[in-house]
Amino acid sequence: MVLSALFGAAVMLVVVILVMVNFGSGNGGEDTAAPAPDTAAGAEAPAEEETGEDTAPGGSAETATEETEAPEEAEVLFGPEELVIDLSGGGQNIDLDSEPPLVTSSSIGGADLSVRSGSRSPSLSSGGYKPYLAPLPEGGEQPGPEECLDNVSTNGTLDGDFKRGARFRVQTDEGLPAYFEVTSAPKGKGENTIELTVWESPS
Repeated sequence: MVLSALFGAAVMLVVVILVMVNFGSGNGGEDTAAPAPDTAAGAEAPAEEETGEDTAPGGSAETATEETEAPEEAEVLFGPEELVIDLSGGGQNIDLDSEPPLVTSSSIGGADLSVRSGSRSPSLSSGGYKPYLAPLPEGGEQPGPEECLDNVSTNGTLDGDFKRGARFRVQTDEGLPAYFEVTSAPKGKGENTIELTVWESPS
């Protein structure tokens, strides 16, 4: 009788323990994690708007320096090129203001040079009886247009020796600078040649 009572009590104890174990395991599966915050911690603050203002010290804007333009070179209107002066008829007048320069035996009002045949060598004179012919030493570099006009204003003459190697600066009737060198000058009548350059008037 006593054994039956003990056995019954033991069975009841086991049942109670099983019920408690099952009840505890059911509650242990609940999610206890805290809900995530709506915004992440440490989120960056909104970037400041760019104003585009110059924050350089003093607040002054840089000014571009003006570049000084170099003066333009005078345009070459003719040459350097050989010009033939045929003295078989006795003489020629030359208009350097024409494009190309005009060589004619006719008398013209705008002649800048006059070349006449001679027994020894041809003669050279400035047209219009103006001292617009300035001799240069033989040899050397070709001068520029400004040099030609400057030299004529100081050393201008009415005539010169027309012989091979002779060099001259010229101011034309219309004020253009020119330069030539005699490359051939045979005695008597025949073809003479000069190496000629004519520029527009320098600004």
